[in-house]
Amino acid sequence: MVGRFRISGCRLRSTICFAWSAGGLLSSLAALASSTIDFSQCPTVLTPYEASYISSYNNLSLNGQRSLAPQESGGWLLSHTVKKLGSRISERSVFEAHNNQLRIRQYDMDQSIFGIRRKDRVHFDWENKVIRTSGRREGEIPLDGSYLDPLSHQLALRCDMAHGAQQATYPVVKRGKVKPHRFRRVGTARLETELGPLDTVVIERVRDSDERSTRIWLAPNLNYLLVRLQQRDNEDDLDVTLQLKAVEFQ
Repeated sequence: MVGRFRISGCRLRSTICFAWSAGGLLSSLAALASSTIDFSQCPTVLTPYEASYISSYNNLSLNGQRSLAPQESGGWLLSHTVKKLGSRISERSVFEAHNNQLRIRQYDMDQSIFGIRRKDRVHFDWENKVIRTSGRREGEIPLDGSYLDPLSHQLALRCDMAHGAQQATYPVVKRGKVKPHRFRRVGTARLETELGPLDTVVIERVRDSDERSTRIWLAPNLNYLLVRLQQRDNEDDLDVTLQLKAVEFQ
């Protein structure tokens, strides 16, 4: 029998945010593509769960839901959705745990904010060794390594941090391109959250410009689940927030 426990809170103390976006240089992609994450070193990261978040998009308040669930086919589905009234952003990543490593099959992003709609599709064709992208940018990319998508690379980051890594870099396919996402551990912090006090690992996104800043908080006692995210983009005047409200693990 599968055991379950639920953690929830009653009041939002503060709202902090994060948005995962591409950045970095392409020169190191060959080495990055050959790198892998061994999930046998962090098995709890692949524990199924359902979580709810409070988020905002430039002061637009949104309700968020994120889940990781096994599929009947033997694969996994990682999904994240934020919505309120006429606004909705949805991401889905379908992948397999192949030889203790992530093998992505499909990534989909659907966004509708104030009537403006955007879509991105990424299909990982492992049989023909090609990545096909559609939506805002259509094209093909050789599938010659362990590439990730904008959602699944967050699982890889959780695994690396659980394994004690101080820094990590992932080749992420986004908007028809592959770019390295670089992170570094910057310390620890005890947060007051809706779930109560939580000890967290603090991570920053390494960027080439000071115009963008990103900070992430992961909770070791919650399988290194995302607790709080924060991003500020001065160039696009963008401020997005995300904070954990409740979670249920299986």
